[in-house]
Amino acid sequence: MIQEFIPGTYIRSSSHEFGSENDTVSISVLNASANEYTITRRWRYERTELPPTYQLTTSAGIYYPDEKVLQDLESGDLLSFDVKEECLFIGTTKYKKL
Repeated sequence: MIQEFIPGTYIRSSSHEFGSENDTVSISVLNASANEYTITRRWRYERTELPPTYQLTTSAGIYYPDEKVLQDLESGDLLSFDVKEECLFIGTTKYKKL
């Protein structure tokens, strides 16, 4: 079941000619009976020859079982999950579950 899979930590890393970035999404149950979750994102972007930039956001999300998505109530992002591949998608961006 997707709701049992949701809580956890998901990571994504990328690098290119201008620098590298690391993105971590942690999801925990806030209120199971109301399908509410806490979504915490930690992001680090390191540009070539400049100090790294950090960002931390925490928001609430609601899981909609009919659509099988978790909606971030602050950003409006829809998070979907692939249990078989053990990953999370925010749009087309893929995160691997630890």
